[in-house]
Amino acid sequence: MKEPRVAARYAKSIMLLAKEKALLEKVYADMVMLHQLIGESKDLSLMLKSPILTDEKKLEAVNAIFNGHVDELTMNFMGLVIRQNRATVLGEIAEAFVNVYKAEKGIATVHVTTAEVLSSEMKSKIAADLKSANQLKEVEVVEHLDPSIIGGAIIRMGDIQLDESVKAKINRIEREFLNA
Repeated sequence: MKEPRVAARYAKSIMLLAKEKALLEKVYADMVMLHQLIGESKDLSLMLKSPILTDEKKLEAVNAIFNGHVDELTMNFMGLVIRQNRATVLGEIAEAFVNVYKAEKGIATVHVTTAEVLSSEMKSKIAADLKSANQLKEVEVVEHLDPSIIGGAIIRMGDIQLDESVKAKINRIEREFLNA
């Protein structure tokens, strides 16, 4: 079960603590890694969500996996979250932290779906155009391939999506003919 409010509260608290201790960049890198690992490792995700394992066993496993690979502040934070019986939302907390960090730094992530791989010039142009139009400091372009869109692109940034794919245009024309 998703708990975005809980995740946001924990993310904000670790953000404040990381700033206070001048470890924001290290903790950000740790949270990115943690979010990726939980997303990619089904075993880790299931272990954190397991109702059978005690918090102590989960803490032992997390210590074995991450000790020496993340900052001490991140380790202590993960331990606190697990001891408070919130291990199930650790991935959500990491994701929320990354989002809060990016918002504070003026970084936006843009998802671009195309039928073929974008050239580096096109990626740069998309990033530059969105950066200037939205007064952002940085734009990260995440590319997705979907040959079914035939051509054009679907650009999504946050809650806003612009669908200029050939498939969408064909569908619009088809609807117009059916409604005529």
